[in-house]
Amino acid sequence: QVANSRTMKTTAAPSQVCHASRPVDSLDAGVWAGTPALAVATSCITGEVWDGELLVVKEPVSASAAEQPAAVGASHCGLTCARWYQGESLLTAGDDSLVSFWPTLGATFSSSWGHAEHDDVTSCISVHPVAHQSFLSCSWDTTIKLWPNVKTNSLATFTGHSAEVWCVEWSPVEEHRFLSASADATVRVWDTRTATSSVCTIRTAVGALTAVWAPGSSDTIFSGDEAGVITAFDIRSPQAPVKTAKVPASVNQLRAHKTALAAVDQCGGVTVFVSAADGQLTQTYHSDCHTGAAMAAAWCDGVLFTGGRDGNVFRHVLPPTSAKQ
Repeated sequence: QVANSRTMKTTAAPSQVCHASRPVDSLDAGVWAGTPALAVATSCITGEVWDGELLVVKEPVSASAAEQPAAVGASHCGLTCARWYQGESLLTAGDDSLVSFWPTLGATFSSSWGHAEHDDVTSCISVHPVAHQSFLSCSWDTTIKLWPNVKTNSLATFTGHSAEVWCVEWSPVEEHRFLSASADATVRVWDTRTATSSVCTIRTAVGALTAVWAPGSSDTIFSGDEAGVITAFDIRSPQAPVKTAKVPASVNQLRAHKTALAAVDQCGGVTVFVSAADGQLTQTYHSDCHTGAAMAAAWCDGVLFTGGRDGNVFRHVLPPTSAKQ
């Protein structure tokens, strides 16, 4: 069963809350200086140089593009992912293979260390939702690494993918489980107590670029692939997709909030679906707000924000059927 992404219209124009000087690759919602904040990771390639910047936007629900970011940190490499870590610090993944730690101490900040255990671009980081010190990283080198904290080397390496790993995410329910999405056209579920192989493999038609757990679920996963297909799977029956939906281009990222599922795509589109208990996805919102690829999404205080290669970060006003979710 396929939901067509063009069946809904935008109810209100998105508001620009930030314009970065470089393309935006990642967004993450957290708290900085006691208030809600967005971490914005950027990257830009000029000639043979790829650099990046890490921005913090305070109170994004009410922020306007005229306001300057509350904090800025420069990077010698492109930043592919940023995640809040233990309160007001940040972890980043970079195109130089590093996993870096950024203590955000003021209006300007820099990384205090970087671990280079991956052999290629580090593409994503996921911080454990309960044991906030431990985190995961994944890479184009096909591996996933488990880190106990920012002060030591990785604790375990998970192998099994045969191409770039684009996404990794801890389970919101099972403390030892996480998922990964890869260009090898699989989404895998892993258990940290069994590092030798994945415990479940879901096969997608083409490369999987992103995957998320359904909020509060230990069994339902949404994946997004290079063909623009979003699929709901129950990992208890991984070979039988529950429901599917379609967006105009490759799904660069999925982000779930309660029953709402946001997808950003390679054509600059932002689409929101509401998921039913049976996995059915019903589209409630669509906007073609980004010029070029939309790369990142984050929910902050129940409000959706997206970032793209145009350097823009937008705040979206969703219709009641989405916003009340």
